[in-house]
Amino acid sequence: MIRKFNYTGRERILGNDVRILLKEEDSLRTFDASIDLDGYELPASALVDVEAYRSGSPTWMRFSFGNVAKIEAPADRRLTEFDSFDGIKFRVRVTSVEEPTGLLLAEADRITLKEA
Repeated sequence: MIRKFNYTGRERILGNDVRILLKEEDSLRTFDASIDLDGYELPASALVDVEAYRSGSPTWMRFSFGNVAKIEAPADRRLTEFDSFDGIKFRVRVTSVEEPTGLLLAEADRITLKEA
């Protein structure tokens, strides 16, 4: 059994609070994300980012979704660094803008994906 220590008190965002939908139209790979952080005790000013990555590869992309008070998808959600959807995984990270800046407050990783 592997034990993980959580010294920062970071919250785990549950899978049913994040939905990622992959879309491909005319060879353009994009995604939509629905993120519900209402049930978490997170500062309204904390930043929300969605990261797309492929395990075992240095390829990844980060997309800013605003802050906890106002989660907004960026207009450009094209997955330009990936040549296919194969093996793409997503995570959501919430980080502090107050001291200590950049502290990871909450995270959801290996989010289950849906394809359109």
